[in-house]
Amino acid sequence: MAEATLPKDFFFGAAMSELQMTCFEIISYVGTAKSNYVDAIAKAKEGDFDAAEELIKQGDEA
Repeated sequence: MAEATLPKDFFFGAAMSELQMTCFEIISYVGTAKSNYVDAIAKAKEGDFDAAEELIKQGDEA
């Protein structure tokens, strides 16, 4: 099976391409949302449902 290859500057070019920047932003937003949701679960387990609800809202907005 042929191995897929990427251009040399795909990851380490002088400037990020628009596609790379968009992908980076998506990954960043998803990470932020996941972190908020995990924190919300922890707050709910502690019984702090107001804080949990606020973290869920923040995750939805990320």
